[in-house]
Amino acid sequence: MIQLKTYLLTLTCALFLFQANAQFQLSKKSEVSVLTIGPGFVLNDAFGHSAIRIKDSLQNIDLVFDYGRYDFQAEGFYLNFAKGKLDYEIGWTYYEDFISNYKLQQRRVTAQIIDFTIEEKQKLFETLQTNIQPQNKSYSYDFFYNNCATKIKDILVNASNKSILFLPLENFEPLTFRELIRSHVPQNTWGGLGIDVALGSIIDRSASVEEHLFLPKYLDEILKHSKF
Repeated sequence: MIQLKTYLLTLTCALFLFQANAQFQLSKKSEVSVLTIGPGFVLNDAFGHSAIRIKDSLQNIDLVFDYGRYDFQAEGFYLNFAKGKLDYEIGWTYYEDFISNYKLQQRRVTAQIIDFTIEEKQKLFETLQTNIQPQNKSYSYDFFYNNCATKIKDILVNASNKSILFLPLENFEPLTFRELIRSHVPQNTWGGLGIDVALGSIIDRSASVEEHLFLPKYLDEILKHSKF
């Protein structure tokens, strides 16, 4: 019964959070972390995934937001995925459900706590609440500049008033976009060939440190070396 009451309270709080114009103040015990999910076994999971966890034990909040929701049954999905042009959405779920889902998929999930002030955490949380509204939740996906990892990078930068300095890893050697893709999808696969053909020669230029962040792996690694 206690567990049921706790669940109902959490559900009520979550529903309240996502009502239009609702304001919910995080406590000083709150934590913001970036979750990084390892690659899966199909093309659209090959690059991994990123999400943001908002945890506040005093407010009974433990939610995960991600910008990777899509309809893989939509007509032309894989062709549009290879081209890097799709309509995606932000979504949310409870942390326990999120972790359980990826355990079933046998995919690794790591967490990195972000050293934000309470004001920055609140600003980030309010941005997520705004983005989750029905009129705001859809966005035009771009393979390199507007995906599940870059959206998180952008809202972290916004919440910190652009004070994050993304620093290269030790012995960092810039890779081209094509090389970054091939590190996850080999050239001698249908997926690799499709992406190569769909994106063409524009992906042969070197990516800057910040441009590497379109891959969840690099968002995770470079955030660890960044200055807030």
